[in-house]
Amino acid sequence: MTHYAESSGGGRARSRLQGGRSTRIHSIDFDPVGELSGFPLIVYPECGLDRVVEGRTKKEGENQGRLYFKCARNTYSKVCGYYRFEKQYFQKLKDDGVIVVRPSNWA
Repeated sequence: MTHYAESSGGGRARSRLQGGRSTRIHSIDFDPVGELSGFPLIVYPECGLDRVVEGRTKKEGENQGRLYFKCARNTYSKVCGYYRFEKQYFQKLKDDGVIVVRPSNWA
């Protein structure tokens, strides 16, 4: 069964976590979406300082190439320590109601 993620803006995309290709969730006047994941890039609520940004790990090892999300203020100064890999970020979006996952046969 295929699942779709629906943004608060009404757009919908299959999650790569559930076998979908990386497609964008389109929304108007809502959170921008990441070019790599298609997930909404929310303002991290714990610090409220900036939007989450996405990237791929470059450090060699078991996590090399994995998609991650972090607060834009989580740089050298570590003003905010938010850093999550794709699966944990996707779960946060679901838990917070930013996206809704429904079966593909849902009408």
